[in-house]
Amino acid sequence: MEFFEHAVKYVFPQQPGSMVRGILTAQSHPYMKKKFISEMNYAWPDNTGKVMGLMIEPFYAKQVQAVIEDQEFYKLLALVDVIRVGKVREIIYAINELKKLF
Repeated sequence: MEFFEHAVKYVFPQQPGSMVRGILTAQSHPYMKKKFISEMNYAWPDNTGKVMGLMIEPFYAKQVQAVIEDQEFYKLLALVDVIRVGKVREIIYAINELKKLF
């Protein structure tokens, strides 16, 4: 847990990129949208995606396919992306949610 809380944003830094079609992540994930209002969507690039958002680089090449098949894994990776690109209040919430999972 300490890695996620203190190091993930430095080991895997992320600046949202250009607008892409893809799968929602970070604060834009459906679970997080229930908790926070965000002006901008964030997305992992995917040509079959139905939404547009600022690009967040996936951790690995087949990540989008994996999260489509596993909703819990999708939520976990979206929470990690909140830590990478979120504001303080959102980051605290994501860390607390990850602690519940671990």
